[in-house]
Amino acid sequence: MKITKELTLNVIYGGLLLGGGGGGTLSGGFNVLEMLSSVGDPEIIEIDDLEDGDIIITASLVGSPASKTSYVDLNHYKKVYELIQNNTKSEIKGIITNEMGAQSSTNGFILSALTNIPLINSPCNGRAHPTGIMGSLGLHKKFGYLSIQAGAGGKGVQNIEVYVKSGVENASKTIRNASIEAGGFVTVLRNPVEVSYVKEHAAVGAFTKSLGLGKVINDNKGHIGRMLKKLEPYGLSVIGEGVVVSKTLRIKNGFDLGNLIVGEGSRRYEIVFWNEYMTLEDENGVRLATFPDLIAIIDKRSALPVTSAEIKEGQDVYIVKMCKEGLDLSSTMRDKNIISSVSNTISKTIDI
Repeated sequence: MKITKELTLNVIYGGLLLGGGGGGTLSGGFNVLEMLSSVGDPEIIEIDDLEDGDIIITASLVGSPASKTSYVDLNHYKKVYELIQNNTKSEIKGIITNEMGAQSSTNGFILSALTNIPLINSPCNGRAHPTGIMGSLGLHKKFGYLSIQAGAGGKGVQNIEVYVKSGVENASKTIRNASIEAGGFVTVLRNPVEVSYVKEHAAVGAFTKSLGLGKVINDNKGHIGRMLKKLEPYGLSVIGEGVVVSKTLRIKNGFDLGNLIVGEGSRRYEIVFWNEYMTLEDENGVRLATFPDLIAIIDKRSALPVTSAEIKEGQDVYIVKMCKEGLDLSSTMRDKNIISSVSNTISKTIDI
């Protein structure tokens, strides 16, 4: 199936919600849509359309959504494909995206259109997540597996092109460092792996949910009550509402870290984010949602989800949640070691 402009818009809006505060900005998704106008429509197929031994590769975007100096263009997408082709003998039969997000969901679109390699309806994860390990299908635990990753981004003297072959964690750190040197973001191709492995560890079919969510959001922009009602069948519930009273944000090691206080009167909610919204607690410190639950914030006026990078003090918002049990998630989201490692970064207890 060809992904038309209309379908791409729905993917972007669905990703804006499934990003849970991360996954790139709406404007980033629209930039991809604009680039697609010059390269054509990508094709998407189901994973069962391929043989178990066929090789799939992951397309990703790595960096800080809050950065004001990030830059990725068509040449960077071409470069990462060239670097992978020059360093692997395997024929790539499909492309998957690493996560869902307004921009992340479209990570493989341009490469699919440029190369005629189809997208596969099986992203690494059916929501956004902060680290490369979380989007690497558990390959860091596969004995002897060496990660192959290529990244490119930046403008002028900050332009960077990098190829690395190492363990998954080392390779992911190298790519993250490259995003910092590039001014914010690099586009990435990584981790060639067999279809049979992807079937076992990826979020098979997650694009279908994103398209459904996106159509509801796209069709109901500016009509917050109607939109929230139509999202209820997808498992979305409203936890609270109020004005964003305060926001802190700092960029550390290529990530956006901070917190929000949202509330009215005596009711207060604290949301801690690490690119994505990680924890939600009430004024008494009672935990109401914890990653990988999807915590999202929706602007009342536009009826659009708002990322952690773009939300502003004074915005009037709803806080919503989708429980992890109702999401299409990677096997990494069930890995206690990976999830508990978030605690050290955000200074909040994270457990599954």
